[in-house]
Order: sequence, then structure tokens, then C-alpha cells
Amino acid sequence: AHFELARQRRESLCPRRLLRQPCVWAILIGHVGVNYSWYVMLSWMPTFFKGRYDIELAASPAVLCMPYLASWTGGILFARASDFLVARGWRTSRVRKLMQGMGASMNALLLQLAANAESMQSAAFWLSLGSFFGRAQNSGYWVNMVDICPETAGVLMGISNTIGTIPGIVGQP
Repeated sequence: AHFELARQRRESLCPRRLLRQPCVWAILIGHVGVNYSWYVMLSWMPTFFKGRYDIELAASPAVLCMPYLASWTGGILFARASDFLVARGWRTSRVRKLMQGMGASMNALLLQLAANAESMQSAAFWLSLGSFFGRAQNSGYWVNMVDICPETAGVLMGISNTIGTIPGIVGQP
């Protein structure tokens, strides 16, 4: 309905009124934060393990792949947990905020533990656990685009992903 109405009015599919909404800005800020932490981890992890523990990266593929496997698993499990909570009667906005807050704070805490770990195995464990919890954020900001504006979720996703990728390009350590 929104697309048809926008076409009839010759209005943009992403009207300015959408960008005036605080909830849209919350999604954009969440996306920027998640992408920044993810891109930093991607670029920092090999350097961290090589510099801190003097390991040969090619000889330790399990150490490097565990955070990605944990991240993938976390994304699936937190999505299922979110759906479960909503189905049990929790307000959708409360579930989104819970996932966003828990994912961000646990990721930050566990990355600090990884950075200060005494052994390579401990660092890999904390980094993997941080990546696992970090994916809870996908059940916060990512799906929220469909919650707040289902008619223009694709347009909002394009805008959000473009803005969210900028820190990954310019903000590398």
C-alpha cells in the first residue's frame, strides 16, 4: 500500500518523514556500532593472535575459525530465542531492546577478557563467546526494520547497511 501511495503522490519510497523518526536513527546507530565492532574483530583477530601469542596463523586454523562458528551459532540461537519470547507474549520492542543491549554489553565485556587472556586458548574461548553473544544484536536492530516500517524495510536496510559499512572502511585500527 505504501509503495502504491508513494507512486501516486510521486513521493520517494524513502520519504524524509521516515528519516525524522527516532526509531530509524536508533536502528542506524545500532547498525554502525555492530558493524564497527565486527570489522574491528575481523581485522584485529589475526594480528592479535600473531603479536600476543606468536602463533603461526596457518598452523592454527581452529583458533581463527572458532569465533566465526560461534558467531553463526549465536545468530541462529538468538533469532530462535527472540521468536520464542515474542510468541510467549513479550512485547516485540522489549525483545529487540533486550537482544541489542545484551549482545552489545556481553560482546564488549568478553572482548576485554579476550584481550587480557593469559593463554591463546583462553583468548580464543573469550573471543568466541563474545562473537556468540554479539550476534544477539542481529535480533535487535536488524529485524527491527521490518517491525517499524514493513513497507519500506528494504529501502531502510539499504540506507542502514550503507551507513553501517562506513565505519568498517574508515575506522580500522
